[in-house]
Amino acid sequence: AEVRGEWFNDEGCHSVAWVPGSGNLVVGGFAKWTRFVDVRSGESVSHVRSGSQILSIDPLNPSRIATFGGERDDPTIKVWDKRWFQEPLMLIHVPSQPKSLAW
Repeated sequence: AEVRGEWFNDEGCHSVAWVPGSGNLVVGGFAKWTRFVDVRSGESVSHVRSGSQILSIDPLNPSRIATFGGERDDPTIKVWDKRWFQEPLMLIHVPSQPKSLAW
């Protein structure tokens, strides 16, 4: 297979997920960025400055993702819409760090 590009080679990766029905990945990095990446072009489609140690894509709406950043002082799951990635759609406060997220 041909390597099309390297993404974010200056930061590690906590989590990655394919976006159903597209050539995109969602990547959660150590540097507190969550990015949608088009694997065909190698370009970041959209991104937000919010960490995501754990992420999950809504199977009924691939523009919507849930993330957990791993902050111990703020155990919050954030629900995002890729089309409006400035602020989360919803915040869900949890008593402790989840092991995984699912819709």
